[in-house]
Amino acid sequence: MRATQLKGRVVLIAGGTEGVGVQIVRAFLQRGAVVVVPSASAEQLEHLREDLHAFSSENVVTIFGDIGRLEEAERIRDVLLVRVGRLDAVVASLSRGYDCSSLVKVTFEMWQRALTDHLTTQFVIAHTFLPLLITQGHGSYTLVKRTAMECTAPHGPGAIVEAAQDMLVRVLTEELADTHVRINQVFVCPDTTVRKGADDPPEGLAGECVGTVTAWLASEEAAPVHAATIRLVADQSTIPNTIIP
Repeated sequence: MRATQLKGRVVLIAGGTEGVGVQIVRAFLQRGAVVVVPSASAEQLEHLREDLHAFSSENVVTIFGDIGRLEEAERIRDVLLVRVGRLDAVVASLSRGYDCSSLVKVTFEMWQRALTDHLTTQFVIAHTFLPLLITQGHGSYTLVKRTAMECTAPHGPGAIVEAAQDMLVRVLTEELADTHVRINQVFVCPDTTVRKGADDPPEGLAGECVGTVTAWLASEEAAPVHAATIRLVADQSTIPNTIIP
């Protein structure tokens, strides 16, 4: 992709303050996009702005708020429209790893947290921001997910939530079939993680790979790509030509 491939595009990146989300933010900025990053942590937003000091402040728009709550997501949407006026793409990079604990042992609180973090928040984002893309007649919506493949067999809330996310994507794809809004998924497989701890996010070349692929999916070059699932693993330090021309 050329450095200016996304110049003038506005992208909302949920989960852009930590882990691979920061790499995704950086990839869009490097290609000229205006990046909007919401977070319920003012400290994380401040750290992000400091980390991105080399980029124009006009291209880095941070909004304080919990995008996983419907009323807050709607407020974030309204603030976004006031500050930048439009939305061309959404990236939901929310998963930090799945709980593979046995369902008969997991606590109800853990179950609720898994549903909220990995499913309800995805619904809230889609419900709030997809109508903007539909109304303007074009757009890209990408889910970036850690997969529960790290579980040796389907176990616990993680496996159930991942299956539900897949169905959410299938439903959105069918419902938006007559629009020009493209829905795609990027799976970050366990091998991409440079591990220091159980929940450590992808780093280094792997993280850059996720950012590159995600930014490409929002570009004109990827206009024919819809309902695709791209799986990234550790040895993909470069993007095969079969994925990105």
